[in-house]
Amino acid sequence: MKFWLPLFAVIGLFSGSVVKAEEHNLTTLRGDDIDLKVYDHAFAGSIRDFVVFGVNDEAAFSSELTMKRKGELVKAVFKKQPDGSIGGLIETHDETGAAIQTKVTLTDIEPDTHTITLKFNDQVVPVVITFDAFEKAHFINPTYTASLSGRQIQFKLENGKACYGFSSNLLMMILGAYLHP
Repeated sequence: MKFWLPLFAVIGLFSGSVVKAEEHNLTTLRGDDIDLKVYDHAFAGSIRDFVVFGVNDEAAFSSELTMKRKGELVKAVFKKQPDGSIGGLIETHDETGAAIQTKVTLTDIEPDTHTITLKFNDQVVPVVITFDAFEKAHFINPTYTASLSGRQIQFKLENGKACYGFSSNLLMMILGAYLHP
């Protein structure tokens, strides 16, 4: 596990003011089985075959995901954990009532390569960010690309902007929902 102090320093450096949230305009985020509306650090729409709502608290560097899938209302919170890691747990239940869990952890942010690395249970997933421009610590029209077991998942924030902090939380929520069985 990486040392977290540099991670928070990078997030603070690239997210502008960590304590003052910046409002963003209504935009869309679309990609492989992903169709979302994004507004002011929140999103709503569909991922695969279910509906989702996510909200990022920029000041606390945390986010909350709500999903309605297979008749179950599911909530997950991603934040700093007691062990110092950042992430959370998505838990649903199968038809017998047994728990199905996906542990999501933010493991690294590499500003030099514009890569945010996450771990989903034991699977490490680097996500590369490409963008039209980088202005005032924000990616302009970022595209997020992840390779998962030989399959590429890509989605783009259209006519929008995102800093490293918002991007990290978006990725934990969106890819967490996408990958959860």
